[in-house]
Amino acid sequence: MEPRVIVQVVEELSATFKIIDILGVLGIPKSTYYRWKKKYKKVELTSLEELVIKLCKKNFYHYGHRKIKSILNRKYGINVNRKTVQKI
Repeated sequence: MEPRVIVQVVEELSATFKIIDILGVLGIPKSTYYRWKKKYKKVELTSLEELVIKLCKKNFYHYGHRKIKSILNRKYGINVNRKTVQKI
């Protein structure tokens, strides 16, 4: 199985079983699972990240983090720290 699929399966089954037990049945070390989980978590963008990227592309990357923060607050009602926008 692909690591991404294994991470999804373990996430779904973790509601009813312990993660250690699931990994034991699958024969995957705990450290490997958490490394995969960290790796594939970064790939998925949150809705805030998508919105910031959309605003940047729309304005041809002319706006800085302060301006993007104020647009998010005024137009979308999303109150977010400027440092969070800067990280994205």
